[in-house]
Formats: sequence, C-alpha cells, structure tokens
Amino acid sequence: MIIMIAFALFLNLSVSASDSTEDNIMKIIAPYVAENKNATITRGDCVATIMKLIGADKEISEEYANAFYDQPVFNDIGDDVNAGYIILSKFSNVSVGVQRNEYDIIHDFFPKRNVTVKECLTFMLRCLTDSKLVMWDNIMEDSIKMGLLQENELDSYIADEPLQNNQFYTLLGRMLNKNRYLYWPTEEPPAGHAKSMQVDITNSIKYIDCLDKKFQSH
Repeated sequence: MIIMIAFALFLNLSVSASDSTEDNIMKIIAPYVAENKNATITRGDCVATIMKLIGADKEISEEYANAFYDQPVFNDIGDDVNAGYIILSKFSNVSVGVQRNEYDIIHDFFPKRNVTVKECLTFMLRCLTDSKLVMWDNIMEDSIKMGLLQENELDSYIADEPLQNNQFYTLLGRMLNKNRYLYWPTEEPPAGHAKSMQVDITNSIKYIDCLDKKFQSH
C-alpha cells in the first residue's frame, strides 16, 4: 500500500492510506472518473481506461502510437491523447470501430463522442471472454451473466444512453474484481518471445491483484 501511494504521489494523484486498494487503483487508472462522477465519458477515455485496467500503461501506449502513426488503424484518431491505447484495443479485438460505408476499409473510432452504456460493456466483455463470443444483440444480457450489471439496474444503465462517470466507476470496480482473461503481462515474457497482450485461460488472478502487484513494483 505504501509503495502504491508513493507511485501515485509521483503522478501527482491524491491517494489516501485510508482508501481501499480498489479506490487507490481507480485514482491511478481513471483520475478523471474518480474526481468528477457526474460527468460523461468519451469513447477514447473509456477504452483507454479499460486497457489500463488490463495492464497496458502510458509507455506501451506511446510505443503503439508511434509505431502506427503513418499507418492509421482508425481514420479519426490522429494525434488523440488516447491514440496508442485505442490502437492497442483494436489489435486486442477489444474495439472494432465503425464502418462509414461498405467501401470503407479503415473504420472510424469516434474517440471524442460520449460512450454509451452498451459500448462500454462491449469493450469490457471482450476483455473478459473470447471476443468472438461477444455478440452485439446480447450485450446487456451477457453483462448480467458476467456480473458487470445487475438485473435491477437496467432502468438506470440504459443501453444506448451516454455512460455517466459514476456508472463507469461502478463498472470498473466490478471488472477489477473479475479474474483476468485478456491482459498485458507485468511479469517478464518467456525468453525469446515478444511481450504482448495475452490470454489467461485459467483465470488465475483478479485484475485488481495484477494492478496492485504492478504498482507495488514501481
């Protein structure tokens, strides 16, 4: 806990020793959510936060942004502050973007548009299970089955409405406490293999414990 607080202070974040591990992690990966719970969140900030939750960090994000600067993965991310995270989300099948027309080869992401409840849940579900099993028409039902949503919350978590920061905070907390599936490893990769996004088919550890270990190592 002390190491996590020191790391957060280094990033100029307000982290308290009295806060839970979950709250302190939230202040590191999503300070704009923790500080302003009544606002809405953009698609770019949403997917970037989710990528941070599964282990990606600023250094990794910048590597992807630089590597694909002249080879756009999405038409409209350009110099967006979250470009690297968005690119990484594409390669990890967490996001697929929007096709403007049938002839458009490279999709748009709309990073500045407010994310909807259903879009956010889609990003999350693709991290928690095989993305091929995540079907757009079943997102709300599957989110209940996976424990991201409760059935009695459907009147407030309305699929096509903008996601509020306080709702995102709740969803992030629930995802943090899920056993990991898709993740960026904080441990060293096997010798001779490039470090990249991986799948933990045994669901061996919770995301919250992964991040706790990661921040303690700084």
